[in-house]
Amino acid sequence: MKQLYLLFICGFCLLFCMTISYMQIVHFSLYNIAFGLIPVFFVIYIVLAQGMYLCGVSVPVIYYRNFLILGFSFFMLGNWLRRNESMVNKWLTNRILWSLVAVFTVACLGERYLLGRDFGVNISTFPQVVLIFILCMRNSFSSLNHPLSYIGAKLSMYVYIIHVFVIFIINHAYRFLHLANNSSVFLYLRPVLVVFVTLLLSYSIVLIIEFACKKQTGSA
Repeated sequence: MKQLYLLFICGFCLLFCMTISYMQIVHFSLYNIAFGLIPVFFVIYIVLAQGMYLCGVSVPVIYYRNFLILGFSFFMLGNWLRRNESMVNKWLTNRILWSLVAVFTVACLGERYLLGRDFGVNISTFPQVVLIFILCMRNSFSSLNHPLSYIGAKLSMYVYIIHVFVIFIINHAYRFLHLANNSSVFLYLRPVLVVFVTLLLSYSIVLIIEFACKKQTGSA
């Protein structure tokens, strides 16, 4: 219970830090510095995660999987891609994008096999995420009636905050039910459960907020 409580605190701290950081960047026009830190933080992650692992050194996960090293970097990377969307689209066609996504997906699996473990964010994950984000920008849907557009516009923030807690709960459920030793079930079914439960909870939160807003408007 104490671990779950700490996770909730970390989640809200994460959102607070991201908001404050971005406000500072916008206010002082520190975009170039923020964009320049993206590759620096990615290299730090690779050195502390895969690098130290290959050297036989155990580094606490919190040192490289935190709001600054990964959260801030991916957040600003999305901002940079949006600002340079026309240039990116000029060089990458949909066919090239899909081909590269497939290549780096296979590379992620190969990397996991060669290193003997999964880091959550593997080296091949970085280009894979960038390519998927570009695909989403290029093939965006203008109407919220489309499920992907609705998820991106309405649920994405809650998905980002909640998924950590969902992973924590599902991991403990697997151990309690003695399913953790079944590698095929644990590795392949868990991500599906995480996605489904996270989206369901996020959608429920949105409905509750919308209902509360309508009720407050009606009573005003």
